[in-house]
Amino acid sequence: MSRPDGLQGAELIAVALDLLRVAERRRSDAHLRRAVSAAYYAMFHCLSRVSADRLVQPTDRRGSGRAWVHVYRALQHRHARKQCLDDDALMAYPAEIRRLAAWFAELQEQRHRADYDPAVTLDTAEVRRVVRYAANSIREFERAPEAEQRAFAAWVLLLARRS
Repeated sequence: MSRPDGLQGAELIAVALDLLRVAERRRSDAHLRRAVSAAYYAMFHCLSRVSADRLVQPTDRRGSGRAWVHVYRALQHRHARKQCLDDDALMAYPAEIRRLAAWFAELQEQRHRADYDPAVTLDTAEVRRVVRYAANSIREFERAPEAEQRAFAAWVLLLARRS
């Protein structure tokens, strides 16, 4: 079984930017809302992909495809957000991982507003800023040392056992 690649953060950022361009031309609130959602999912899929890449050994030819997909799909929105808000634990990580964690939590909140709050009014400049920050956070996170990415992947994926 060949290993799939999952969704790429950069591709979803490109979709968010396309949605922004359409929103500006059409003055479309729906396109602005979808741009926020696409920016959040760019971060979500980036974290899912990096987690699978760092936690599954690529030399495991027989089962790596299934294992990779299992890890990729293991990321839970609510648990990941909770972990990304744990400032004390996050201090152990480098700045580029802490920034992704902060934006992951913030953008999840903004996505919920954009997707579920019918009264929210989105501003094009603010949505553009959100998409830009998501793109920058993804780029920085992907440049973090692999060992730090692996540790962070374990942190956001696994439930900690409390003593």
